[in-house]
Amino acid sequence: MHPDLSKEQDDYRLIFEHAAVGLCLNDLEGKCLKANKAFCSIVGYSEQELLHMRFQDFSHPDDVETEGEYLRRLHSGELDGYTLEKRYINRSRLIWVQLTIVPIKDQYGRLVYTLAQVQDITEEKRIEAELHSQTELLREERDSAENQIRQFFSLSVDLMCVVGMDGYYKQINSAFSHVLGYSEEELMATPYLSLIHEDDQIKVKALNWEQFKSQPLRDLEVRHRCKDGSYRWISWTSVVNLQTGLIYGVGRDVTVQKQLEQELLSIDRLNIIARMAAGLGHEIRNPMTTVRGFLQIMSKMDENEERRRYFELMISELDRANAIITEFLSFTRRKSKDPQPSNLKRLVEDFFPLLQADALREDKWIQLELADVPDLILDEKEIRQLLFNLVRNGLEAMAPGKCVTIRTAVDDDVVVLQIEDQGSGISDKDMKNLGVPFFTTKDKGTGLGLPIAYNIASRHKAKITVESSSKGSCFSVHFPIGYSVPARRE
Repeated sequence: MHPDLSKEQDDYRLIFEHAAVGLCLNDLEGKCLKANKAFCSIVGYSEQELLHMRFQDFSHPDDVETEGEYLRRLHSGELDGYTLEKRYINRSRLIWVQLTIVPIKDQYGRLVYTLAQVQDITEEKRIEAELHSQTELLREERDSAENQIRQFFSLSVDLMCVVGMDGYYKQINSAFSHVLGYSEEELMATPYLSLIHEDDQIKVKALNWEQFKSQPLRDLEVRHRCKDGSYRWISWTSVVNLQTGLIYGVGRDVTVQKQLEQELLSIDRLNIIARMAAGLGHEIRNPMTTVRGFLQIMSKMDENEERRRYFELMISELDRANAIITEFLSFTRRKSKDPQPSNLKRLVEDFFPLLQADALREDKWIQLELADVPDLILDEKEIRQLLFNLVRNGLEAMAPGKCVTIRTAVDDDVVVLQIEDQGSGISDKDMKNLGVPFFTTKDKGTGLGLPIAYNIASRHKAKITVESSSKGSCFSVHFPIGYSVPARRE
């Protein structure tokens, strides 16, 4: 045999055996002829066992007929391969897979084998079902909230007033006084524009009352200043009588509606993120893993240094994209996966070498001030993620030569984890947006690092507080002692 051909066959054999996806070579009757380790791991049978089985033996009975029809069409030449989602009966459980069948033909174009490519999508299916359930629940909550708003408005007493062209109230009702907190006498003696938020005065002044003499002005929403200094959103419906020079207004307090609308927007945004995360994990992440594996193989096979650098660059970019997908999935997770008794001080000490190495690459360092703390029920993987995100946030806020300090302490009935940096601090404007998804002040930030940390803390019933000055910022995570983290159902 020619040496190059033998090497090529060896390479193909290595690719087959070590591919990240399950591969199985079948004859035309569906009998397994060869399977790689990934395929055996997915279906739960050894290669020797599979050699005596057909795909029907470990397929879900409800899927056999459907796949049989696909195979019939493949054999007849109607299809040149196919992809479907189906269920395999693993030795211990039922699993979902994405199956792609590729025909293998001889030199005369006759079908001789089929190659099955299998990816385990059980977890993605579970997440998809859970997200669907959560979306339905959120939709019900949103519908319920909207119904409550309608009930609230139908039962509320409307604000009523009469305003003259001179800009003063001529008459008001008790609801008006009650909502704004002023007495009737105070309101009657005050120009109505002076009680409207300055940003809303512009649209009120721009009104052409002439056009509303035959039809009412509807849904004019402005903020009115209350006696205590707060503002209430009032939605006005008004008509004008040009003969008397009077404007008659009926107002409705929509402050609660405005707040709920913002909350509903946040819920819809989280729904979108959840759906995106499921799609990214299922449709993009698995092919990326395959591409990365082949790039690694090609890099090892290629002796040209310049091309190898290109391969390494492509692998690095794939890893960066995968890290972003991981952040999406972590952000949309609703429950902790593996809560166990654990010690926060030990976790920090174990994770410290990796954190320090990360800091030293940027000419920065990390110091520990760890006090003994009692054990907590923690998801260690999530706590490491929280710690990494907060430390990384601190490192990115500092110039080279600066230090991040990690502390543990006990304060009454809570265990406190502190991450303090020596950056320039956080502005009041940015402080209000901490933890808001996709908010970032960094050029290449995803805006998910801190929201993920806040979500992890929330799942542990912990609270994050922030203190900041021009000398740096300190994030404190307060874990209640004795709290048990709810485990996520598999």
